[in-house]
Amino acid sequence: MISSRILTPLGPGVSKKDVTDLKVDMAEVKTELKSIDRRLEKVEGTQDALIKDVSDLKGAKSLIIPVVVAVLTSILTLLVRSIPNP
Repeated sequence: MISSRILTPLGPGVSKKDVTDLKVDMAEVKTELKSIDRRLEKVEGTQDALIKDVSDLKGAKSLIIPVVVAVLTSILTLLVRSIPNP
């Protein structure tokens, strides 16, 4: 924070109103920065959820091939067993 000792000898063309305006602007910037921090935390939370969901989908995708192989194997087994023995 800017201390008043630095601003006491106001330079030429700088009034107390200018200093007050700067302080108000600084307060507005701080408020906006806090708002941005909250929004960033929400985005990070959403990103974590999306990463988890995508990894779950990848896990389900890796199960598709074994399920297809198991179904085909069971169908082939049924077909082979349906053939009468001589």
